[in-house]
Order: sequence, then C-alpha cells, then structure tokens
Amino acid sequence: MVEGDQVRAAVTGAGEHAMRLSKLEQALSGKPLTAENISAACQNLLSPEGLNHDLVASREYRAHLVDVMAKRALLQALGLS
Repeated sequence: MVEGDQVRAAVTGAGEHAMRLSKLEQALSGKPLTAENISAACQNLLSPEGLNHDLVASREYRAHLVDVMAKRALLQALGLS
C-alpha cells in the first residue's frame, strides 16, 4: 500500500504467518517510487531462518521469491513494468 510518501508491504505464504516487509518499507519511505529505487529496495527482504521449507522449496529459495515477487508486484501496481 502506498499512502503519501509511506509504503506498507507484507507477504504471506513464505512463513507460518503473514509478515510485514519492514526492510522494504524503510528503504522506500520518503523516496520517489521509481523502478530503480524499487529494484534496489527489493533485495534480501527476509532472512531464510524462520521461513517454511519442504521438498518443493528451500528456505533460501522462498526468501529469494519474496524479493522477486515484491519487486514485480510494486512495479506492476505502479505501472512501471
């Protein structure tokens, strides 16, 4: 969610419960929402520790997916993709 110059973001499905992406929120807060700023902010958003893992996806892979999907979602929502 973007409200003024504040960004709020969360993810579900990567861990046992929904989680705020506070690192992303802080990285974008007060900055122009450009493709470059979004790309820079969507890196290493979650630590793999504490994320779900199974035969389909490791914790590390799920952490990587959060980065990729957060970037895609923001770019698409803002019409930048």
